[in-house]
Amino acid sequence: MPQTIAAGASYSCAFSATVNGNAGDTETDTITAAGTDDDSNPISASGSATVTILDVLPAASLVLSASPQMIDEPGGLVQFTVIVDALGSPESLTLTQLTDAELGDLSGRGNCVVPQVIPASGSYQCQFDLTILGLAGDQVTRLVSARVEDDDGNSLSRDASVTIVFGGSDWGDAPDLGYPTSSLDDGARHTIVAGFFLGSSVDAEGDGQSDFDALGDDNDGNDDDDGVIFDSVLIPGATARLSVTASQVGMLDAWVDFDGDGSWDGAGEHVFTSQPLAPGANSLSFIVPGQIASNVVARFRYSSVGGLTANGPADDGEVEDYRLAVESVEIVPVPLGFATWLLMLIGVVGAGALVIRRSMI
Repeated sequence: MPQTIAAGASYSCAFSATVNGNAGDTETDTITAAGTDDDSNPISASGSATVTILDVLPAASLVLSASPQMIDEPGGLVQFTVIVDALGSPESLTLTQLTDAELGDLSGRGNCVVPQVIPASGSYQCQFDLTILGLAGDQVTRLVSARVEDDDGNSLSRDASVTIVFGGSDWGDAPDLGYPTSSLDDGARHTIVAGFFLGSSVDAEGDGQSDFDALGDDNDGNDDDDGVIFDSVLIPGATARLSVTASQVGMLDAWVDFDGDGSWDGAGEHVFTSQPLAPGANSLSFIVPGQIASNVVARFRYSSVGGLTANGPADDGEVEDYRLAVESVEIVPVPLGFATWLLMLIGVVGAGALVIRRSMI
């Protein structure tokens, strides 16, 4: 200023100003321009513009987290954190409701308090504790809902959930005869993953449970070693047939201590190496050596990637140990002056023995 405006021309300029108010409010601004012509005669004119405040609906997000989110069976105390964020809202919001799908109103639990005013572009956070119980492989989901309102009575609801996973490890129960079963021997153990196991289920143990008959895991109140079933006892020199049931596609590594020396490191004792398994029952077989011990212990390890040894950890799956029944066959010549042979069948099952003799003359 001043500005000279030629005949028939115009002059324009722009400026900004902050307009505040609630939905429906209006703000009118009036501008007056004054000047003179070339004869010094005064001239003036006025103009106005009106701004209407529009309603802005509330915006908010809800986040629910848990610590710890993975917990060993049978469970324990879990802290849940709730965060309600105004998401850059230009006006404050009021948290009018905060509920858990099972517990109901969360106001008064932990340090959660409702109602709560959340400043513009701000957030509100609170925590509460719960004891969560379950078995390894279980998953427990908590659902929380929040409701906010703006100063015009517009409301918005948001939901958030978090899942607690029950973990733990499955250990073997081969007898204490040199087999790697306990943590002291870097025993075989598998981190339990929901829905991934042999047979019908898997449970967690704090350590290996050595047992002479490999029943330590079965006798702990949850008989989950049910994934491997043999068609018959082991017969030296014959083919052993078995069924292995898997919950999902995976790999099987298995060992049989044919010589009974308390180790699965012998030649030919790694009977399955990363054997693919399909969901459900899988029919498998292996050749039994011509000479084997009367006490035979086997280990079966199921995992998603295979390549396992008889000891050490695995990221998923299950380990199952078994003491297997053995039947030995011996043909003994009997020199009686003519073609006579005595066939002795000796079946050894556990601590007992069955002897059957048949003569062929």
